Amino acid sequence: MNCSHFSASKMRMSNVILLIILCVHVTLRETGAAIDFDKEIKPILAERCLECHGEEEQNSGIRLDQRPIMLRGGDSGIGESMP
Repeated sequence: MNCSHFSASKMRMSNVILLIILCVHVTLRETGAAIDFDKEIKPILAERCLECHGEEEQNSGIRLDQRPIMLRGGDSGIGESMP
């Protein structure tokens, strides 16, 4: 996958996937269920997102391979809305 050739619809889908992951995270936290980022979230991000938002490349200023860095957000400020 070449990040520079991502279509607008694929970018929107990537944003939706990320939003769903983050919503699940918040929902499970509110119910008291423990979430293991490395076991439950990171594999999804590795499969779908890390080529363009990992250690080597951070499109839109967002890096998703480490939870604390992910929660800071990127150029759009997505981290500002996270608990």
